[in-house]
Amino acid sequence: VNSIKRAIKKEKPDLIIFIDAPALNLRLIPYVKKLKIKSVYLFPPQVWAWGRKRLSLLKLVNKLIVAFPFEEKFYKENGLKAEFLGHPLIDMIKVNPEYVSAFREKFDENTRFVGVFPGSRISEINNHMPILRETLEEVSAKFKDIIYLISVPTSEIKFFIEKHLTNFTFPFEIIISHPYEVMDLSEFIITSSGTATLEATILEVPEIIFYRLSVLNWLMAKVMVKVKYIGLPNLIHGKLVVPELVQWRFNPSNLEYLMIKFLIDPKVLDKISNNLRSIKGILGENGVLDKIGESLTPFIT
Repeated sequence: VNSIKRAIKKEKPDLIIFIDAPALNLRLIPYVKKLKIKSVYLFPPQVWAWGRKRLSLLKLVNKLIVAFPFEEKFYKENGLKAEFLGHPLIDMIKVNPEYVSAFREKFDENTRFVGVFPGSRISEINNHMPILRETLEEVSAKFKDIIYLISVPTSEIKFFIEKHLTNFTFPFEIIISHPYEVMDLSEFIITSSGTATLEATILEVPEIIFYRLSVLNWLMAKVMVKVKYIGLPNLIHGKLVVPELVQWRFNPSNLEYLMIKFLIDPKVLDKISNNLRSIKGILGENGVLDKIGESLTPFIT
């Protein structure tokens, strides 16, 4: 932090743009204000979820550019200058149709794909995989035409997934760094809470959201977190539009029930897809990154 402060003081930029990373940026904000340098915070910390203690620091920033429309409302009600211009994932999500086509050609035309997004951290893998592997085994025994597409971000996570799947016989493919293609191939996905839930929303892919913490972390989260839902589509819509299985509700029995419901009733998937389409509309139209650039221009001219 001190080296960054020295660089800021030396360079004296016209504008500082903070992006996410609250552990670092919240420590720099008062210093930047003291130097009378203008600042904009892109996608500030989720104080609406974790409590309001950080609001006083964010008030030192000239402007907040937020990721969701309900955030704009929250910050404005608390006296901050905030603007929602759309979510940048609208511009960034692109499916590679050649990859999808080549992958599907490897399998029988009647094969059904279900996407599995167990998480991106080792702790999440360890918390989620025991429940996932038992559930996938049970569902696979009832639906012989399913192949699970397990999406992971890195080879390291793939290694830990494979350790959890030793001696399990259900058919699966572990796919590294192709989350959008996995979603496009899948009838629906089951996913750990996080960015994947929003990506599936933008691609209008039905989803089941889950999350489990250690008992201690769960008790701490219950005290600190102030939101009704954990899934981003549900938070944006303000009501439950895709199912969530959190903590003790995330168990093989509940997950199997929902997966079978999704597999046997296309109307359920259609209804969820329609809801996700409406939520996608709330997130804005293409050109979000250009709008953000235009919003920054007055600070540097």
